[in-house]
Amino acid sequence: MHKITILWRAVCLLIIPLSGFTTSNYFQKQFYAGVSGGLGSTTWSGLVPAPEKQNSAINISTPVEVHEGGRVWNVFTGYEFTPYFAIQATYRHYPHATVIFKDDSMFAFEHDDRLSFTTTTNSIDVMAKIMLVIPKTTLRLFSGIGVAKIYREDEIANHFQISPTFGGGL
Repeated sequence: MHKITILWRAVCLLIIPLSGFTTSNYFQKQFYAGVSGGLGSTTWSGLVPAPEKQNSAINISTPVEVHEGGRVWNVFTGYEFTPYFAIQATYRHYPHATVIFKDDSMFAFEHDDRLSFTTTTNSIDVMAKIMLVIPKTTLRLFSGIGVAKIYREDEIANHFQISPTFGGGL
């Protein structure tokens, strides 16, 4: 159901700009750049089994606790082809995550009885943005879709992963 909703919104945002809204002089700049931030986290906590599912066999290979979340910051730049369409590139830095294991885990065995490690995640993405001008204002709604290269760095792996990305905002 969620994918259908996203697809429907994308189709609407493609059709609405064709309906003849007029743009003001506010949207004459073609190149743009900026910095943004907020709160966010990675998805390490998804590796922790629910308490009722934790047992010695599972705890050998999965973390039992994760501390993550905090400030996320971005640096972005883009080019607006029209007031309704832009291409944007973004570098995003996520907060560190601390992953904790039991003392009888494989991680502890392979890392001299250490029970945790800290991981860093960053990403670079390129996104096509479709924008809806809100008449008589300087605001636009946007939705975007693209591709991201996510980089994870820690004691277990230094790894790049290509992933789809999407976003939306005002």
